Amino acid sequence: MKVTKLFAVLVGAGLIASVATSVQAQETGTLKKIKESRSITLGVRDSSIPFSYLDDKQSYQGYSIDLCLKIVTTLQKQLGLDALNVKLNPVTSATRIPLMANGTIDLECGSTTNNLERQKQVSFAPTTFVTANRILSKKSSGINGLADLKGKTVVSTSGTSNLKQLTTLNADQNLGMTIMAAKDHGEAFLSLETGRAVAFVMDDILLASQAANSKTPADYQISKEALSVEPYGIMMRKDDAAFKAAVDKAILKVYQNAKKEQPLLEDLYAELRKLGQLQLCERLEKYITGSSAEIFNSHTNINLDNRLVIFDIKDMPANLRPIMMLIISNFIQNQVKAKPEKRMLIIDECWLLLQHEQSARFIAGLVRRARKYYLGVSFISQQADDFLKSDYGRAIASQSALRILMRQDTTTIKTVVSEFNLSEYEQQFLLTCERGDALIIADQNHVAVKVVASEKEHPLITTDPTELYA
Repeated sequence: MKVTKLFAVLVGAGLIASVATSVQAQETGTLKKIKESRSITLGVRDSSIPFSYLDDKQSYQGYSIDLCLKIVTTLQKQLGLDALNVKLNPVTSATRIPLMANGTIDLECGSTTNNLERQKQVSFAPTTFVTANRILSKKSSGINGLADLKGKTVVSTSGTSNLKQLTTLNADQNLGMTIMAAKDHGEAFLSLETGRAVAFVMDDILLASQAANSKTPADYQISKEALSVEPYGIMMRKDDAAFKAAVDKAILKVYQNAKKEQPLLEDLYAELRKLGQLQLCERLEKYITGSSAEIFNSHTNINLDNRLVIFDIKDMPANLRPIMMLIISNFIQNQVKAKPEKRMLIIDECWLLLQHEQSARFIAGLVRRARKYYLGVSFISQQADDFLKSDYGRAIASQSALRILMRQDTTTIKTVVSEFNLSEYEQQFLLTCERGDALIIADQNHVAVKVVASEKEHPLITTDPTELYA
C-alpha cells in the first residue's frame, strides 16, 4: 500500500505565486496583426528604474524591456519573419491599460502589478519579479510606518495599485491623510524631495531606485513595514489565448536557458552593484553574508520524499515572512506538478493568507487545482470570522469535502452559523463544548465527535506552558 505523504506549512504572512500554462500559438488576433504589419509595439516607461526608464542618453533601458526584446526574438522566429520592427511607445501608470485595450501597444514592458482587478481588463505573462508596497521618507521626518502618516500629505503615482491601496487604508483607518497623485514616479519623488509631501508610497524597488539616483541618497529611508506584496508581469491584451501562449512560452524559455545552475541572491547583488544601486546592495547584504545567508543565498535542499516535511517560519521577522512564503509555495507547487503522487498539504493559521488579495487568490487557486496532482489540502484557522469574511475563504469552505468546527465564541458564532447553516442546537453546542469536542460537516451530514490524544501523542502536541516547562 502506497503511503500518503504529508507536508505542513506554518505560515505568518501572505504569499504570491503564479502558474503559467502554454498552448500552441496560432496566427490570430495579435499574432496575425504582428505578422501582417511586420512590427510590434512595446509600451515603455520613462522612470520605472530599473525595469523601464530613459538613461542619460535618452535611450530606453531596463529589465522588463530586455525581457520584452527576448519575447520579440522568439515571436519573430515563430512567425517566420526575416525582420520584425520594434516600436517603443511611452506609457504612464494611468494610460498603460487603455492603450493596451485599444490596440496602441502589444506588450507593456514596465513595472505592472498582476492583480485580480486588472485581470478583468488585461492578461499577464508569468510573474517576472515580486516586490512590496512600502513608504519612502526622509530620515529626518521620523516616519517609520503607516501610523506615522496620520494627518500628513503623502504622494503616490496615478493609476497604480499602490495609490488605490493607500486611499483605501486612509479611509478604513481614518488616517486623515492628504493624498497627492503624481503622473509618474519621477514626479512623485520630486514632491517628496521638495517637501510638498512627507512620504512617497510605492513598490520598494522603485523607491530604492529613485532614492539611489537622487542628489542625497543617504537622506532617505524605506519602511520595514510592507503594506502589500506586488507580483510584476508583462502585460498584454485580454482574451487572446494564442498570443498569451506564445508570450508565456518565450518568458519560460528565457528563464530555463538563463543558467543551467539556478542563480543565487549573490548573483543579483553583483548585478545591482554593477548598476550602481548601492542602497539596494546595502539592504541585500545581510541576506548574502549575514545570519540569513544560509536561507536566502543557497539552493533549496529540501527532500520532499520524506514522510513528513515541516516548513516552520513563525519565528522569522515579520517582514521576511512574505518572501519565505513565496519561496515555499513556489517550491511545493513546482514539486507537486513535476511528480504527482498522493500527498497532503496542511497550512496552519491560513486566515493570514486571506488578508492580501494576491495570496488569497493563490491559495484559492491551489485548492481548485490540487486534485489534478493527487494533492489533498487542509487548512487550520483559529480565526473563523476572518476566514469566512473573505470571498476566497468562503469559496474554500464551500468546496471542502470535510469541515471540522471546534468551540466558537460569541463574536464569531453568527458568521459560522450562517455559513454552515447550523441549527440552534449546534450553535449552542459550539458555544459550550469542551476542548476536543467538534462538529464534523460532510455534505449535509452533521456529526458531533470528541478528539482525544493518546498518551504518546499528548506530549508532542500540547501547548500548555505548565506541561511544557514543568
